[in-house]
Amino acid sequence: MPRNYTNGFSAYVTLKTETYSLKYGYKCRLQRETALGTLGITKIEPAAVTSALMQNFVLGCNSPKPARAAKAFAAATDGHESSFVSTDSMTAARADGWKLSMGVSFRPAVSTDNTQTYYVTINGVKYGWVSSRLPSAMATIVDITQVGPKLATKDDTDLVYGCSFPKPPKAVKILNDGADRCETFRDPSVVTLPAGWKPSNGRGKSGIYTLEHFKTKV
Repeated sequence: MPRNYTNGFSAYVTLKTETYSLKYGYKCRLQRETALGTLGITKIEPAAVTSALMQNFVLGCNSPKPARAAKAFAAATDGHESSFVSTDSMTAARADGWKLSMGVSFRPAVSTDNTQTYYVTINGVKYGWVSSRLPSAMATIVDITQVGPKLATKDDTDLVYGCSFPKPPKAVKILNDGADRCETFRDPSVVTLPAGWKPSNGRGKSGIYTLEHFKTKV
């Protein structure tokens, strides 16, 4: 079976640690239906796109990433297949002859003289990002935790980075009569922004984390 170079179909695998479970969404190009069960891949059907499905669901995530599985089939016409594999299916995949390459682990929070790691919880996902420390002149008048971000610590071992979904809305605070501005992701549960802050990038309350947006991504 030749390799599938089409756009594929929407699917997800489950990425697990001892304390956390994540649905990792992507376009799957496997052509063997039997391989879906072996690798723990779940097809996303349009009727199954619900608010419950998008909890703990990520798309386009840089870190973490699940392991990949690849298999060259015996007959020359059968070709080669590869895709992501669910954590709980890795043992069965190996037993079935799939070769696994390890994924990208959850990345710990970093803190340096120039940067800090923040996160907001959205759809059950701790969306993290590394932010430059504010200049001392701004640090005394801006507190981004007012709009929901939490300062991550070494104990936050389940942060996700670089998702195209979910992505939190942003807020901006204009300073020094418009000469400076501070923009940051904000927690969508903060419905009323504190004085001095306003929605940024036109995302407002809706952001790009709603069920309607989720349907357009998968």
